[in-house]
Amino acid sequence: MCCGPASAAAVKRGETGFLYDTPFVFSEVNADIIHYQEDQEADTEWRLLSINPKHVGRKIVTKMPGPTDDTTDLSDMMDITSLFKNKEGTEDERLSFYNARRSAPMSPELYDDAMPKGAEDVSFQLVDIDSVPFGDDFEVVLKVHNEASETRTIKAVLSASSILYNGGSAKDIKKSRGTFTLDAGKGNIVSLKVPAEDYIEKLVDHGLVKIYAIANVEETKQIWSGEDDFNMTMPAVSINVAGDCKVGEGCEVEFKFTNPLPVPLIQCSYTVEGPGLAKPTTKPFRDVEPHEEVTIQEIFTAKKRGTRKVVCNFTSKQIRNISGGTKVVVE
Repeated sequence: MCCGPASAAAVKRGETGFLYDTPFVFSEVNADIIHYQEDQEADTEWRLLSINPKHVGRKIVTKMPGPTDDTTDLSDMMDITSLFKNKEGTEDERLSFYNARRSAPMSPELYDDAMPKGAEDVSFQLVDIDSVPFGDDFEVVLKVHNEASETRTIKAVLSASSILYNGGSAKDIKKSRGTFTLDAGKGNIVSLKVPAEDYIEKLVDHGLVKIYAIANVEETKQIWSGEDDFNMTMPAVSINVAGDCKVGEGCEVEFKFTNPLPVPLIQCSYTVEGPGLAKPTTKPFRDVEPHEEVTIQEIFTAKKRGTRKVVCNFTSKQIRNISGGTKVVVE
């Protein structure tokens, strides 16, 4: 994320009148997810379905001060959530929200508009997905339970789409809809299976995916909706340095990764660089077969002693930014 300047203290207190990006940053860490459905009988022609105040801003992180850690874990990640917002559910958190609300003219229309008061005797749960390895299939799962003493008829729509880093929609991946009846006290699971070939060509930068579900109960007019975002985890490039690396001598470095997809990678290229070892160089590469393990060898001539870092980034039409890095000690 690149934004600012904005006062972290003002964001935390909900003082959105401060320049320059304070209102924007406040909304990024405190926004509520509100679902509406078009309804010609409603006063505004839109019916409020749900408000989720806890989805956005659950964790705000930055890189921990100090040198970069070459491991693939999150040990160099620092949680700075408390610098930008008060703990969820506390009095200070509510006060900052109402403080910011005063500067939003349309806020009363959004938050004071009561939810429909009809019977809500069917419960719904969209199962969260944390992450999916790129190239694996995934499944959108909606759990439904009829808590009424009568049969209920339910219409449901499940969908998956790729999204941009800011949450905006990119491309539709897959959607399904259906109608079913549920006896009193019974439950059911509705699912949408998404094979890898359905999303490979539709992902954008960062590999983010949004799953969404909406359902309505015919007998009571109850309407429910839910959503969840997750990311596709990319494979990493493993890097191995053969032997010792000395100034003025050739240093052989081997890069390896495995194509996680069931399809070939085409239009391939890779970039290698290492300050003090080699300038950034991009080279074309052959097509990679499905699930093939790729090995790339490069020879660097070190010019300076000390600890250096070698980085490799592999890109193709189907998958971008397969990367990895390691430290090299030059003697």
